[in-house]
Amino acid sequence: EEVLSAFGRAGERYGFSARAEPGFMPALFVSKDRPYMRALMSAYERRTGLVGEFALDPGTSYAKAMPGIAAFGPAFPGKPDLCHEVDERLSLDDAAMLGQVYADAICSIAGSSEDLA
Repeated sequence: EEVLSAFGRAGERYGFSARAEPGFMPALFVSKDRPYMRALMSAYERRTGLVGEFALDPGTSYAKAMPGIAAFGPAFPGKPDLCHEVDERLSLDDAAMLGQVYADAICSIAGSSEDLA
């Protein structure tokens, strides 16, 4: 109620209206033992040479919109995590590495042994 009240006050001041509908989306949980999750982790470890670990994210994701979908956004140790922050950015080298990780994972999940990255 406090949040909606604050939006109401801001709306009066700036000329907009807001409404809220009760409800929520359940928390997202996908077991790390699912085959596609193992494929994602294996691809990360193969391409980066790092030991990966799964982590919980306190935020939310569009992945909640479909059952069995996982949010997967690998990070690199020692690098700043600027995901969804002001001036969000990623180095070109890290972006290229993530492209290799994703391509490797997609090939693995799709059943291809061909190295496309």
